[in-house]
Amino acid sequence: MTVHKSQGSEYDEVWLQLPQQAGALLNRALLYTAITRAKLRFAAVGDAEAWLRGAELAPRRDSGLGDRLR
Repeated sequence: MTVHKSQGSEYDEVWLQLPQQAGALLNRALLYTAITRAKLRFAAVGDAEAWLRGAELAPRRDSGLGDRLR
């Protein structure tokens, strides 16, 4: 199951696989969502550098609202 599909649900145990080439898909919001799905235990498996890059990357929000207000 993907992190996106798990939104709104909780599980006793959550495992997150971190690929080396996650790019912009792995960001702080996605990591937060994955961690908060776990009721008892969370584990991240994979590239530690990907975790650090994802934790530093804020999600980009482009709703166009700023342009509409100008």
